[in-house]
Amino acid sequence: MLKYRVGKSETCHYKTIQEAINAVPYNTSAEIFIEAGIYKEKIFCEKSDLTIIGENCKNTIITFSDGAKFKDADGDNINTFRSYTAFFGGENIRVENLSIFNEAGESKTAGQSLAVYADAKNVTFKNVYMKSCQDTLFLAPMPEKERITGGFKGPREYVPRFLTKQTYISCKIEGDIDFIFGGADTVFYECDIVSVGESGYVTAPSGKEDGLGLVFYKCRFLSNSEKHSHYLGRPWRKFGKTTLIDCFVGEHIKPEGWDFWNEEENKNTCFFAEYNCNYPKNYTKNRVSWAKELTDSELNYIMSEIEKHIAEKPRTHDRSFTVLLIGGASGTGKSTLAYELGKFYGINVLEVDDIYLTAERSEIANWQDVSVEENVNWLVDMSKELSPALKAIVERHIEDNVPIIIEGDFICTEMVKSFKNPEVKAIFVSESDKQQIIENYFSREGGNLQEFRAEISVSYGSHIKEQGVKTIEARPFNTALNRTIEMIGRG
Repeated sequence: MLKYRVGKSETCHYKTIQEAINAVPYNTSAEIFIEAGIYKEKIFCEKSDLTIIGENCKNTIITFSDGAKFKDADGDNINTFRSYTAFFGGENIRVENLSIFNEAGESKTAGQSLAVYADAKNVTFKNVYMKSCQDTLFLAPMPEKERITGGFKGPREYVPRFLTKQTYISCKIEGDIDFIFGGADTVFYECDIVSVGESGYVTAPSGKEDGLGLVFYKCRFLSNSEKHSHYLGRPWRKFGKTTLIDCFVGEHIKPEGWDFWNEEENKNTCFFAEYNCNYPKNYTKNRVSWAKELTDSELNYIMSEIEKHIAEKPRTHDRSFTVLLIGGASGTGKSTLAYELGKFYGINVLEVDDIYLTAERSEIANWQDVSVEENVNWLVDMSKELSPALKAIVERHIEDNVPIIIEGDFICTEMVKSFKNPEVKAIFVSESDKQQIIENYFSREGGNLQEFRAEISVSYGSHIKEQGVKTIEARPFNTALNRTIEMIGRG
């Protein structure tokens, strides 16, 4: 397999992602690894078999700022389907461990602004954060005909439509209006779907009458928006389908749930359903009368399709765990180690920071204005507060037999010691050299507060060591992976 590395270090083949993509012949299987950094690029990718892996989701960011209302070099509107930050076409595309943003702004000024245009025949995203406002993620194909002349202007305007199969695992998708839309048969598994803004619609499906549509399985629909301000979806075309199974639905979703896009006929033809979902206490749920109730045969069919989408590929190496927790202070290199382990074992990585977004939590004053000790105390308290949510995730992965690596600052030592199941293993990464932590910080971002951050990390790391949990020294870096694998294998 052809392999390229993108970034600023001397070991990299290219400095930009597009250069690396262009270097891959269409019919050659290839893997592109992207070092942590911010890449201000508009990506066009069309290959037969390509994997793109970021160093980690939080700090490997592809960003651009095109909006449908903006003008191109000829003075024409860019329009929706040319506004993408990243276009993925071809046959098989896998994207992991990075973020893709469109920062054009709100729809009233920028119009639609795609972060991702996913058009390959088989698409798999794992641990990818996609963020925009209107139309964040487009799941090709487009409908056969546009409603407004020129509305489909873009890379697939004149080509025949073909059905795509798409899968999103442990991703975070953020937007306001129709921010997950299109005609693909798509499964979202354990994703966070985050609504922003004063109002909006999560999904806008446009698939075929006999298609799977958009299926959300064990996902969380979250928001900091006002109560009852967003819809779960509306049909972009009359046979649009969205189904939620075993999901959590926040109180930002309107009681009626679904909208029919001002077309009475859509009430009879679209398919919107929720099955065995959870809602906040005292949530008012009064769904529209034309929402569907899944029959046993429909549920069985959808579950079989979910299994096909998320079926685990053969592991790269055998492992002795189902869930591996990797904790430690910030700046120790634990994220890099976690993703190297994920690649080694062929499994996904979840960052605990993603849980922090929605947890009811105590707040801290501006961290730079309080002492090192106060910061450490807050980190310890926050770890304890997040433990119930994190423990539920661990238990769910054990129950479903879905392997995962969970890493982050907020992994509580007391919670780790409470696990008696041999399928759960934990390790904490240690780095006591403040200067080394400062260098780790500066490799990702600048700023004049890195020395203070490093002091907090050293102190927090010392606290963790005092708790008697299993720790591993971050250095030497070139042996950390093998040392960790050996330690995990010893139980």
